[in-house]
Amino acid sequence: MKYRLRPSCFLAAGWLSLLVACQPQADKPGGSEAAPTSGSGGGGGAGAGAGGPASGGNGGNAAGAGGSAGAGGPSSTAGQSGQGGGPSDEPKPDAAPSPEPDAGGADAASGMDLAPAAGAPKASAGCGKPKPATLPTTIATEGRQGTVILSVPEAYDPQKPYPLVFGFHGAGLKARDCEGGNCAGLKSVMRDKALLVFMQSFSFNWEGNDRNAHAQFFSDALAYMKTNFCVDESRVVVAGSSSGATFSNILGCRFGDILRVVAPVAGSAPEKQNCKGNPPALVIHGVSDNFNGGQSVRDWYAMRNECGPDTDPNMQAEIQKVLTARQSRTEIHACSTYTTCKTNPVRFCAHSVGGYNGTTHGWPPIGGQLIWDFLQEQK
Repeated sequence: MKYRLRPSCFLAAGWLSLLVACQPQADKPGGSEAAPTSGSGGGGGAGAGAGGPASGGNGGNAAGAGGSAGAGGPSSTAGQSGQGGGPSDEPKPDAAPSPEPDAGGADAASGMDLAPAAGAPKASAGCGKPKPATLPTTIATEGRQGTVILSVPEAYDPQKPYPLVFGFHGAGLKARDCEGGNCAGLKSVMRDKALLVFMQSFSFNWEGNDRNAHAQFFSDALAYMKTNFCVDESRVVVAGSSSGATFSNILGCRFGDILRVVAPVAGSAPEKQNCKGNPPALVIHGVSDNFNGGQSVRDWYAMRNECGPDTDPNMQAEIQKVLTARQSRTEIHACSTYTTCKTNPVRFCAHSVGGYNGTTHGWPPIGGQLIWDFLQEQK
């Protein structure tokens, strides 16, 4: 059954989210990020705020001072999420890093190129080459070496094109953190099914002063993988946590015409102008983590893909389930998919999993599985 989003639903969800945000926070930190020594934070709140892809909505507020703006996304049913968090060697900061403020306006991307067409795999130039005896730990980019961690399936077949998945860590963390659990499920779910690249930022976060260098690093890493491994060029995925999610959205704007899936987990979207393509998007976000910001990222992708307001299951009903679960400290996730997108699918998954600094900021344990399932649907 299809449902139409109503403004009254957004208002009710917003009031309830405000009530949730005012409750004492007792969650344990998980998937945390190191705090910056300086930086500007937005003045937003954590309300569930109005939004709505095709009808315009009220959009999302700026990131609150306690953490990054985030994103949310849909699947089909509400489900229990397991316990989890970042790896044991992850930093335990005193305050959440504040992401770069949204540098773009509320307008959708103007580019009309579509994401790669689904269907038969598109084999890269690296197909037929044997797996390197030793996997590289750096990739050359603009006169320097960028740190990477590569994961290749144990039974790698150089004649078989594999999906290529990039994972981006949060601010103040390293590539090993995303590989080791900060991007939960990305490796454990996909290690035997896809080629994985965990990149490491040159500076504290991905979206700051080194943003363009990071984008070039991604481009060079993508070219390296296509040249040296058997990549299915029609199934390239970018996913990240917090600052890494914001960078995923930047790539979703700059490289949207070659990406099969963009999967931001708890990130903002600072670039919204002159974007390329209309990639399928899975937006994952916690309900007490600047939820307005998460919904604005969702609405941006829905607008780019010309999605109508109908969702399955009803998005506001699913969000309400998660908000209620958050009040009782129950950890669940619930996802909804827009059913009338003209170009590519958009899904929004909300969760109540306790994360950074007593909020739900971070990557839930179910995240990797949700991303893989969404990719599988894009055949």
